Amino acid sequence: MHIRTGTDTDVDAAAEIWQAAHHARLGFAPDGARKDRAMAVLVARLALPDARFLIAERDGSAIGMLLACQARENDGAGLQMPGLLHISYVATHPDYWGRGVASQLLADIASKARAMHNDALQLWVVTNNARARALYERCGFAFTGREKIDDYGEPIVHYRMELRGSP
Repeated sequence: MHIRTGTDTDVDAAAEIWQAAHHARLGFAPDGARKDRAMAVLVARLALPDARFLIAERDGSAIGMLLACQARENDGAGLQMPGLLHISYVATHPDYWGRGVASQLLADIASKARAMHNDALQLWVVTNNARARALYERCGFAFTGREKIDDYGEPIVHYRMELRGSP
């Protein structure tokens, strides 16, 4: 497996992975996880100058993706928060679940975040996504206690990983 910086030409494959992962987990792709919706969000976020888009490939095909940008106050609505990188998309194609793809994507973004002088990473995850929550905890993220309802009516919880002092 190889991890590389994604480009605009990877948006279609990334959105397909996002939709497939949701479909495999839930048995359907909710509105926010539909490929067309995911593509629109990815394109908008990639237009941000601080976007970090990673693609995990195997044999030339995308099998995982991650998108991060500088965190903003007020859960994304305010000014940039120096030192904090926000991860907004992490997904692995279901055919590759359990093979360390997401772990490697998270390790890579943590390394890049340190190099960019960030002190921490943060993300939100659907409350009942036990598989993702276990992954984040194994990778060094800690549940902060924050909870809210996302734009699609799903309960979500907040995780953070401190980077200062870690390798």
